[in-house]
Amino acid sequence: MKLMVAVMAVGAGSQAMAAMPGLYFAGFYMDSTLAYATADAKLAGFDAAMQSAWGEYGGEVLEFQSEITEKTDIGFAFALGYQFNQYLTAELAYLDMGTVHHQSTGTVTEGVSTYRSDTFMSAKTKGPMLSVIGVWPLGEAWAVDARAGMLFGSTKVKTQLYLDQIFFDQVNDSDNKNSVVLSAGLNWAMSPGTAIRAGYQRMSKAMIGEYDISAWTLGLKYAW
Repeated sequence: MKLMVAVMAVGAGSQAMAAMPGLYFAGFYMDSTLAYATADAKLAGFDAAMQSAWGEYGGEVLEFQSEITEKTDIGFAFALGYQFNQYLTAELAYLDMGTVHHQSTGTVTEGVSTYRSDTFMSAKTKGPMLSVIGVWPLGEAWAVDARAGMLFGSTKVKTQLYLDQIFFDQVNDSDNKNSVVLSAGLNWAMSPGTAIRAGYQRMSKAMIGEYDISAWTLGLKYAW
């Protein structure tokens, strides 16, 4: 958010702004974006991962109650792009799509005794994305666009295990997955060299190779 404000301040204060290009130009630009992201996470998948985590220590989960406490989060993206003309753009970005949280409480046994088990899991997907964007002008200040790209993503899964409410161990796993990204948006040139973009984006099977991530996005584009 601080970066977005800083970019806006630079754009407003530049003495060379009158010479900057508008919404349609050929050249480089930067983009900073906030995303309201939601993962299509399923309880059964996280429950299976929780049981597997205890199984790594020879434990068997006998019974449990669980929930996904949060699967919507604020993400962000930073991008560097090149606009070939008013219709075609290529862009390299780095995305962080927020975190999904899962927790469970139950009983676990090693075959002799039973213990209370508490498990807290979090999964975060992020990585670089390469995309091509087609732009359709709607006059001098407005345009719609459509994006197709590939996210070279990595999901970090952190699992914290507690026995009888005492910390037992933490397991860190990662899963790398390439994901197809599709997006559409509306652009408005609020001044020469700067534009605001609002859009919707969907990443197929981006989280642990199983769950789609969708996001409403709002970004600021600065050209030079």
